Amino acid sequence: MSNDDSDPATFSPAAGSVSGDLLDLGVPLPGTSFNLDDVREVFDDVVSTFDTTVCRAALLELPQSAAVKDLIAGIDDDEDKQVVPREHLADAAIIADHPAFRSIIAPLGRLHHTNLAFYDDVASDLERSEQELQTARAVANAAQDNFDQKNLDYVNLETSYNSLRKKHDDLVADYNALKSHSANIRALYDNLAKTPGKMSSLRQTVENPPIFTGKENVSAARRCEIFKAWRFRILSQWKCDPLLYVDEDVKIIRTAMLLGPEILSGIQDDLDVIQSGGDKDTWRWKTGVEFMEYLVTRFQNVNLKMDASRRLEEFYMRNMSFSEFELELTNLMNLCGLDDSMKVHHLRNKINKRLRDALAHRDLPEANDFKKWLTVCRTVAGNLEDADHRHKMTS
Repeated sequence: MSNDDSDPATFSPAAGSVSGDLLDLGVPLPGTSFNLDDVREVFDDVVSTFDTTVCRAALLELPQSAAVKDLIAGIDDDEDKQVVPREHLADAAIIADHPAFRSIIAPLGRLHHTNLAFYDDVASDLERSEQELQTARAVANAAQDNFDQKNLDYVNLETSYNSLRKKHDDLVADYNALKSHSANIRALYDNLAKTPGKMSSLRQTVENPPIFTGKENVSAARRCEIFKAWRFRILSQWKCDPLLYVDEDVKIIRTAMLLGPEILSGIQDDLDVIQSGGDKDTWRWKTGVEFMEYLVTRFQNVNLKMDASRRLEEFYMRNMSFSEFELELTNLMNLCGLDDSMKVHHLRNKINKRLRDALAHRDLPEANDFKKWLTVCRTVAGNLEDADHRHKMTS
């Protein structure tokens, strides 16, 4: 505020005014909190005492501080800027030079400058806040996407867990059933073992297969077929005579007893460990199934289907009996996995010429009815063999 003798809050015109004595306006100085509408009203009251209309633009033409010019420019709402006449400039100079004007406008200009700087800071803070808000929104969206994905993963894991839990419960139920069944068999076995003479009444229902030596004087494929038949009979013993094969060491030892010496010589030490009743962890094979799988890898290692296909291409009836021919042909075609149509095709092409000619005078079945074809061939072949036998007897 100014230190002049005149009341700084009252506008008093200076002597020599071009429009006469100014009226005492008695306008109070605005406080520290104001808006431009309040300042515009004060400003208009100040300049209204002149007969000549004084534009705010005229004041802007005078040398003023930046704060005062900013204030006047802020309250100047003239949209069409005018050329300022000289007399307006003279009046504006009188207004601008008066202490009361300076005591009012200059502080307001400084305060306006301060407010502008504050508003700029607020605008900067607002812009920075908006940027931070956008960043936070992007982070929130990413977090939401991540949450949605994790929620989906959780749902999938929960589904997998429920499925595995069900499988686990099913396996536990199967295990308990087998455990109960095994306990019943074991109890029956122990009861029989404690009763004199009872064990002697246990007899195996499936006879032992011939000893498999692995050195049979046949082709590799034929040896593989012999082993498959031998293995089938061993597994049948385990299933049909369970009381004789309660313990796994019994299965292993009894199976090994039906192997030839050439095979046993390579695994004798492992069998001795099992037979001695030592710790099961030291056994090479913990169960009869593991022992059988070991034998499979050694002796069931021929592609029987490929071998059967090769043998089928070279196989013909020629002079053998039909029963012998049928047995070998059917076995080869089953190993090849042929359907009935292909079986009929091979049957018609593999029989000898005499049987083929005899079939030419018969009503033949459909080309995909293998069973009826076999029946017709057996009948005709049997008639031919009977005729040969009668001819041999009469001669």
